[in-house]
Amino acid sequence: MSDSIARWIGVSVTLLGVAMAVAGMALIIRAAGMPVHVDEQRAYELTLAYEQNYLQRSDDERRIAEQQIIALRTSKWKIFDIGLDLFLIATVLLAAIVYFRLWDIRMLGAMTTPQTRFGLLSIGTVALLAIIPAMYFQGELEYTRDDLLPMTDTGRGSFLIFGVPFFLVVWIVMIILGRFILREARFPANLWNWDSEHSRRSLVCSIFYATIVVLLSLATLWSTVNFPLMLPSSLIGIYVMLSMRAALLNRWSARDLNGAADVRQVDSM
Repeated sequence: MSDSIARWIGVSVTLLGVAMAVAGMALIIRAAGMPVHVDEQRAYELTLAYEQNYLQRSDDERRIAEQQIIALRTSKWKIFDIGLDLFLIATVLLAAIVYFRLWDIRMLGAMTTPQTRFGLLSIGTVALLAIIPAMYFQGELEYTRDDLLPMTDTGRGSFLIFGVPFFLVVWIVMIILGRFILREARFPANLWNWDSEHSRRSLVCSIFYATIVVLLSLATLWSTVNFPLMLPSSLIGIYVMLSMRAALLNRWSARDLNGAADVRQVDSM
């Protein structure tokens, strides 16, 4: 690939990221100025009646009341969600472009893991623990847009009591396992590293981490609709998994090279 084509592609991707960020912010601002319902007074009356008589109504009556409220909704929250998705994805994309210098697309093949094991575990920590405020603010957002049972407890207090300790325990386990798994890993390593001398071992390792990456990719797709604030964590998680694979393969390759060097020294004696 020529220099001009590589840079043209890289700059185009960069401009696309900027355009996504600007469009996302514009949609968020537009949504902020929109009403939630076409007739707020009517929506308030229906919501109040729905909530007050919720237990007394049959399932069919509830569905009819829900459809009456839903019919009054504007596209405010749909526009907001699309804007938030675009902005968060673009933010991570632009950060990756700057960090890996992807304005020259050929640098894609030179992407590396963090410089140290500590760096990789730190990035993993940020991605995991960022889910805590993301879940809290997502809950606040859902509470704000709830026009069916707005006075019902959404369990936000339960999340702070049980959810936060759960993620802290998961984080501690992640650090312990990460330090053990990566104890002899070699950093930095090319993200697309492949041990051609032991292709079967490389294949097994790649399949294992590829499975996790696929699951994280599915989580990313799910987040765009259901949990936009988790998008940065899931995208960073994909990079963490790719880095773990590369560092492990780099460790095994270095070990084999050191072993071969020792054999040559013995033979020379």
